[in-house]
Amino acid sequence: MQIQASSIGPVVRPAGRADKVVLYLRGDRPQPSAATVLEPYGRLARQANAMVVFPRYRAEFPAALDDVHAAYEEARESGPVMLAGDRLGGGLAAALLVRLRDTGARSPPARCWSRRCSTSRWTRRACC
Repeated sequence: MQIQASSIGPVVRPAGRADKVVLYLRGDRPQPSAATVLEPYGRLARQANAMVVFPRYRAEFPAALDDVHAAYEEARESGPVMLAGDRLGGGLAAALLVRLRDTGARSPPARCWSRRCSTSRWTRRACC
């Protein structure tokens, strides 16, 4: 397992070649440290055989959505992107899905966000 810096934020890579990307939108804005990402997200990277990317984004909206959208487009260059998020990141994930849908862009093959957001009937209609 490796933790690397990238132009869009920290990346956790499994051993060997990853065949997909998980764009993980963290709900707490401070960038994760090696100690906070290696265990849970290292396991995710290993089990999914995916790079797990933690994009940096600005605090204000819609700038945060613009940053996440740019990170999504850059991550697509490395393979299929799965979108995931928690708390604030879950809301940004849902907003990104709506933006992608509204612009006619291809949405990610898999998406997951906080349970509270995903169980909302409005969110399921708007995003899925």
